[in-house]
Amino acid sequence: MDYNIVLICAVFLGALALIINSVRNKAVHKVIAENKDTPPLFLQRTVDNKLRTIQHALRQTVTGDLGDDLQLAKINNSRIALGAELEELTTNYRGKKITLKAYDHKLDIILQKLNQDVIY
Repeated sequence: MDYNIVLICAVFLGALALIINSVRNKAVHKVIAENKDTPPLFLQRTVDNKLRTIQHALRQTVTGDLGDDLQLAKINNSRIALGAELEELTTNYRGKKITLKAYDHKLDIILQKLNQDVIY
């Protein structure tokens, strides 16, 4: 009889452990499912840094009287066009028309175009 009581208690404790484990797994899966659409933190930070860099570079656009310097006029027009492209890109990202990875890639392209226009 004592052996049967020990066996019943062991089965009861094992069943209790399985129930607690399954409840915990459901809670973990729920948290994972809720956070599935959350962008990766480091990629989001990288995108924010690139966006700030591009915006700062575009603010450096030469305005006013350009005189006869055609190179400055060309650079200014290029930066204005890149500003419009950036605005459209940002609108598409905020409207969830493009993914974070695509947004990051297109920001890289804009940065490369800006680096081509840099005057040293």
